Amino acid sequence: RSQKYSFGMKRFEVLVAFINAFTLILIGIYIFYESVERLMNPQHVDISIMIPVALIGLAGNVFSILVLQKHAGDNLNMKAAFLHLIFDAISSVAVIAAGMVIYFTSNYWIDVVISFFIAVMIIWSSMGILRESLRIFLQGVPSHIDPEEVNSAILGIRGVISIHGLHIWSINSKEVFLSCHICIDNSEEFSSDVIIEDVNAMLSGKFQIDHTTIQVELGNFCRGGGGTCCG
Repeated sequence: RSQKYSFGMKRFEVLVAFINAFTLILIGIYIFYESVERLMNPQHVDISIMIPVALIGLAGNVFSILVLQKHAGDNLNMKAAFLHLIFDAISSVAVIAAGMVIYFTSNYWIDVVISFFIAVMIIWSSMGILRESLRIFLQGVPSHIDPEEVNSAILGIRGVISIHGLHIWSINSKEVFLSCHICIDNSEEFSSDVIIEDVNAMLSGKFQIDHTTIQVELGNFCRGGGGTCCG
């Protein structure tokens, strides 16, 4: 982190994952285009090139999968890379199978069918990564968190009267942030520090939210400007 980039370059992970997924979708669309071209204008398939290249690709993908499998869940970019390898390996197996069918039957239309299958897999696997990347960039609530549940859980903390201005977002695939305003009981029985500690402990334990900014209010901060504030 630096003064200019207070969060460091943590979103660079998301940017790379987005570019990776978007590029794969373009590749899938191109494969669809080529498949339609070959369906309309059938072409001879050179099995002597097709099968050896697919075998080499399968070996490389299997090796890479074994290397990355322990880290596949570390972040969004690693997940994108791992899924890419998995579907590449499946595609290689499909190409090898198609090559064998073509070799023994000379049914070259199998090449078009397999191409469609590969394109569907590439696009389908990439859409999830693309959606997750866009959600992070647009500061959406993480999919595994229900804002209403968080709101109710905070209201359940002793001393909290109401809550407003609740925002939940993430800067990468792991770290979740929360900010809110809470109105607390204006009595000596409740300490704002204790309430904040209780809220943070609950958020960390129940929702794995460890980065919070909580503004405590006792009076009407809106000053007639509208919005939901303590009265």
